[in-house]
Amino acid sequence: MKHLVAVGGVVAVVVFLGFVPATCQAQGIGDYARGAAPKHSNWPIPPGPYGLIASYADDFLSNGAANGNYMTTWAVLTDAIDDPEKADQLADFFILDVRGATAFNTRHLPGATNIPYAEVAKPWNLDQLPTDQPILVVCASGALSSQVATVLGMLGYNVRYLLGGMAVVPVS
Repeated sequence: MKHLVAVGGVVAVVVFLGFVPATCQAQGIGDYARGAAPKHSNWPIPPGPYGLIASYADDFLSNGAANGNYMTTWAVLTDAIDDPEKADQLADFFILDVRGATAFNTRHLPGATNIPYAEVAKPWNLDQLPTDQPILVVCASGALSSQVATVLGMLGYNVRYLLGGMAVVPVS
């Protein structure tokens, strides 16, 4: 049985890869994929929307995620030591709670906006997110919010997530 599942998976990947180039070319992605630079190359990022996303992703992964600069802790957000040069207090952030409506309605951070995890990247929801203020993404444990923060960071948003999620927020 395991052998059949493995063979089926390989067939699915081969079929998928067979269709990807045509689909990507129709959407202009093929040119980007062909122009992608090999590792350690000095080739420029190609122009267009995918080049822009690649540039945001490079900046986010090189400067944010690599340095741990896209997560924060409850202790930092509530320590009452406000550095005006940094987003380091709850009031400095647009708070995005990505839990479901039931969990959000049960308990959430003051001023939080609820957009469930699976809905965040919809264009009408991205339009609700500020580009001039840092975003703090919150979920139950920090797992889903770290994923959303990664996606938003790669789209160019100034974003962090709450390490440990609502599980670390004291019940008041």
